[in-house]
Amino acid sequence: MSDRKQSEHPLTEAAAHLYALPLEEFTAERNARAKSADDKLLSGQIRRLPKPSMAAWLVNMLVQHRRDAVDEALELGMALRNAQEELDQKRMKELGQQRQRLLSGLGTVGLSLAKELGHGVSAAVAAEMEQTFRAAMTDADAAAAVSTGRLLRVLSASGWDAVDLEGAVGGPFEQATTATGRAGVGKITAGENGVDEERIDSARTALEDAERTLAEADDDAEDAERRIDKFQDRRTGLSTEIEDLQHRLAELRADLKSLDHQIDEAEQEQSAAVRAVRDAQRAVDSARRRLDKLL
Repeated sequence: MSDRKQSEHPLTEAAAHLYALPLEEFTAERNARAKSADDKLLSGQIRRLPKPSMAAWLVNMLVQHRRDAVDEALELGMALRNAQEELDQKRMKELGQQRQRLLSGLGTVGLSLAKELGHGVSAAVAAEMEQTFRAAMTDADAAAAVSTGRLLRVLSASGWDAVDLEGAVGGPFEQATTATGRAGVGKITAGENGVDEERIDSARTALEDAERTLAEADDDAEDAERRIDKFQDRRTGLSTEIEDLQHRLAELRADLKSLDHQIDEAEQEQSAAVRAVRDAQRAVDSARRRLDKLL
């Protein structure tokens, strides 16, 4: 897949959008994008895009917001590789000194940008960011990976050997053949590698079948997720109803207790009134008897 075709790929566009977001917004936006995708295959591909590590995210942010500084580092890396291929020791020494200054400057820029975006950066993350840019300056394919702005993990270089880029980029990415003749891991080439068109077509067909199966499985998983959401909503509703009823029951029990207290007081008042009536009746009877005697 050419760079132009990659850039036009819907998955590439979705990935570019997602990996340019603040880290804390990635998961929710990825899931929303996956749900809104019309194509089931694309939806599944978007849903499987991994969240980048903190260091990889910071590299992506530098690509997004400080592109000139990143390009300067990658251009110096290209000059270093050329000097290494030409065995120009003097030039390599000069460029090596520039590289260290540039990496140090990138580290400062990265820390400042992270703070600007609301994130603190540990010393370990800062070291991983520098390690990644060092790898990108060593290997052309690693530089291309960094330039996508869709990096997922830290890159590491060992001397001038090829950098391992498996699972390093979110979305479509193909390694180009470098000056040392390495073929990209993500690309099948015919001719020199002895892979004929028939085998390529067969592999593509198998891939399409597998992706269709995966899309169907993703669809089933989404249906199950929707059912779970529905059941969870119903469960939440029932829990709320239970809480309301328990609250109402507590209120009724309090009312009942209050009424019991009022009944007790009324019964005591009634008893007192009955005694008062009896006392008054006795007083009336006594007064009547005294009156009868006088008459």
